[in-house]
Amino acid sequence: MVPYSDSGHLTKRQKNYNYCHSSSRTVIERAFGLLKARWRSLLNVLAINRMDFTAYHILACCVLHNICLLNQDEIQLQDQVIVVDVDVEETKPLPEMQVEYNCDRTVAEAKRSNICASLCLKNA
Repeated sequence: MVPYSDSGHLTKRQKNYNYCHSSSRTVIERAFGLLKARWRSLLNVLAINRMDFTAYHILACCVLHNICLLNQDEIQLQDQVIVVDVDVEETKPLPEMQVEYNCDRTVAEAKRSNICASLCLKNA
């Protein structure tokens, strides 16, 4: 999903979607940063000869990282300690849209609009 292009005519809901999109992206990028900081093998070319093992290597790092988080293991980076709070929010499923689509872009825009309409206003 991509944010709405801001040409100065966005609705409150579209601005809210962009705000939520940006906030979520920041959280995701931080999570990947912490994952790569803990498992340095993910920073460069993986030392695996067979490409079919690459996904297993990444998955193993993710599982081990989550185990570390659940055991409140801290990551030491450049003289600072990063403590990660694990907070799982319950999400409500989005209502299904009963519309036929002609192309992928139309489908993507409809999904984005559906998500936009269902978000609680946070940045009103």
